[in-house]
Amino acid sequence: TLGVQDSRAVVASATVTNAQREVIVAALKRFDQLAAMSSRGDPEGCSTALQELSALEAAGLIFALGPNAHNRAMRVCSGDITVVERLYAELAEGNWQDAASLEALATS
Repeated sequence: TLGVQDSRAVVASATVTNAQREVIVAALKRFDQLAAMSSRGDPEGCSTALQELSALEAAGLIFALGPNAHNRAMRVCSGDITVVERLYAELAEGNWQDAASLEALATS
């Protein structure tokens, strides 16, 4: 059974155009690259991840595929608990958090 967050993500995903989906997928891939860089000690990863989130928000795509962008940004920023808590709070405000969100919060 889909939860509220899951069903909203499915509906949002269905209304995303191919061009928008490409933007989102590219951003998610950049988050993964930033996470790899952060794990090697690159201090710029978190600020770049936050810029990616801002760009997705400006494009109106921040939650187009559910909480994935926030979850990945939280993993990139895991060294700064205040940033991770703020990102989690943004998810919780809209009831978007999921198991991966809790994991990112718990491991920060």
